[in-house]
Amino acid sequence: MKANATWDVAIVGAGPGGAMCALSCARAGLRPLLIEKNPAGAPRRPLIIEIEKGVLERCGVRGPTAAEIAYAPRVNRIHGPSGKPAFEIREHRADAIRLEQIVTRLLGPAREAGAAMRFGATAAAPLFDGDRVAGLVVSDRRGQPSEVRARVVVDASGFDAALVRQMPARLGFDFVDRPEDRVWAEARLYEIDGPAARAAAEAGRIAPEDMHTQVGVQGGYSVRAYMVSLKKRFAYILSGVKENQGPPLAAEVADALARELGFLKRIVHHGRGVIRIRRAGLRLVSHGFAVLGEAGGMVIPAHASGAASALLAGHSLGVRLGRIFARGSEPTTAALWPSAGDWQRGRGAVLATYDANRRVLESFDALREIDPLFVSGVVRAEDLLNTTIAAPLTFAPASLPARLAGALRCPAAAAKFAAGAPKIFLVGRHWSNYPQTWDEAAYAKWAAKAMRMLP
Repeated sequence: MKANATWDVAIVGAGPGGAMCALSCARAGLRPLLIEKNPAGAPRRPLIIEIEKGVLERCGVRGPTAAEIAYAPRVNRIHGPSGKPAFEIREHRADAIRLEQIVTRLLGPAREAGAAMRFGATAAAPLFDGDRVAGLVVSDRRGQPSEVRARVVVDASGFDAALVRQMPARLGFDFVDRPEDRVWAEARLYEIDGPAARAAAEAGRIAPEDMHTQVGVQGGYSVRAYMVSLKKRFAYILSGVKENQGPPLAAEVADALARELGFLKRIVHHGRGVIRIRRAGLRLVSHGFAVLGEAGGMVIPAHASGAASALLAGHSLGVRLGRIFARGSEPTTAALWPSAGDWQRGRGAVLATYDANRRVLESFDALREIDPLFVSGVVRAEDLLNTTIAAPLTFAPASLPARLAGALRCPAAAAKFAAGAPKIFLVGRHWSNYPQTWDEAAYAKWAAKAMRMLP
């Protein structure tokens, strides 16, 4: 088996997190190698994703241009599982961008800054020197294996979680991959029949330029949404169905919605894929190894988007690796731990509360319990709006009278929701106490409680 030269950092996966990590490492003066199984270098799933406004700038990259934004609805009209209107969201805190555009825009500067890239290569297994991850085995397009040696290996392989799922138990990685934590998403951009769509608008069948989102169409997590733009002559359709909620599957839900609209022509952009919406694992680093993005459970459970989380985590890890190597230190577990600790106590704690909230709502009946919570005003626009920026779950004092009035209209559902609320906030408090420094006994104690709270 042929071995390559030793790199400072070997990064598996050219998604948002991996591409950003490669860019940040290169900017810090390191020698990163980015490994991607897709020969073209762009992600396999050409989804349209929503990224919080300002995230790219926080990572030292310019924000999206108007041409890169796929759509910008005037308003997002939220409907409950029954189809009844619930509320409207008029503020936009995220930009809808094609995933491959973001990645392509990061790969160019990363290459210019000194990052090497190897496309069409699949991560097969980690390499160990005792308990230190010393590299990985990759296979080329012909299936021929070779070794890549690196001082640090980063698993940013997304849903595949190519390396972290192979970590030996002795290293403390608790990777969990279950159907109940996976959602299938279908996103389509259609060319429309302009006159037919205009006639539908005039008949009141559609509200052009507005997003229409129906939650809970097949249970507590599923969603279907669409937007029709007469100005740009396109229609956008999104469906999401958890793996344990179908059939119908996400593609079938999208097909049915397309038939309902009736004026769609050819598909001009199509993305389909499965997303792990949490509980990949609690541990993110060990000696010579780190995991980020979807492979590390960094997806926002509320709406299954992990791009912003991956960008922030990839940038932070690259900066920290630059500091570790600049002072001549080894990338030990203790040296890498602050990267994991900062993540888990901050954004990770918020995502953990979202996950706890998701689990509570998934025990609800869609029509009898979730629908009343939405249409009565117990669940409000600010709740969904805050999830787009991974804001902590809080209730604005000014909203309490309306929420209480809504609770009186659906007392049984509101009481059941209130009963689950304490656990949600206890989960957030526990995650905010993630060990700040590496202490094996302290982490084991923390992890044991975390697994009891969110199995």
